[in-house]
Amino acid sequence: IDRRNRIEERARAPLVFLCASALESTRLLLLSRSPRSPDGLGASSGVLGCYLMDHVRLTVQGNGPPLLPGSLKERRCLYLPRFDARELLAPGPTRGFSVQLYLWSESAARSHFVAASFAEMLPRRENRVTLDPTRRDAWGIPVLRIDCVHSHAELIRAGEQTAALRALAEVAGVTLTQIDEAPPPPGSANHECGTARMGNDPSSSVLDPHNECWEARGLYLTDGACLPSQGTQNPTLTLLALTARACDHALRALRDI
Repeated sequence: IDRRNRIEERARAPLVFLCASALESTRLLLLSRSPRSPDGLGASSGVLGCYLMDHVRLTVQGNGPPLLPGSLKERRCLYLPRFDARELLAPGPTRGFSVQLYLWSESAARSHFVAASFAEMLPRRENRVTLDPTRRDAWGIPVLRIDCVHSHAELIRAGEQTAALRALAEVAGVTLTQIDEAPPPPGSANHECGTARMGNDPSSSVLDPHNECWEARGLYLTDGACLPSQGTQNPTLTLLALTARACDHALRALRDI
């Protein structure tokens, strides 16, 4: 729909890459209904819209002692993967969390400290999006209804994340001025994933292992909606790699036609 005149336009192509963001891509699939796909394109598996995830994020910030002469004056980030396993020789099989640490000079008298911990949110079917039966956007199209909460295990891990951030601040000699004692609602970390998951079986996934929709060959989805699980790291680089691989697969398939 043209944003300026609201006229509906159509286009045809042998290949379509859908990368509208995790939730918007899934909304487009849910809205793409036809006699062949009455519940939305890719919905025959029953999992379209399900398994929504976002990182469990906790943050702290405060002020520390002045940095050494010549130290950082601009904001820099240090990434500490699997910080939950910092006292182990190797991380165990449990779900862990990472830490992003920011420290910069604020003045000659003090530095500023910000740390954020990201933990994995496991995919659960009940965390999902559906088309809202009553609410519409500016073009009269249904918006998404989001049902997503943290599990009990994730809330327990969030307490461990806060304790780890406090320990980091103590080592750095930082007086904390802001502390997240509990994680904000899902979506606050801006790493939404899932809802149109990849998989090996069309009965339990929306996309095949190459990010191509089982029900619409030639349609590829390579944003966060495709991820079946999340890990603790920012998903951006993984999505870039998946997109490059999907493009290669799509072009090879075109040459074989």
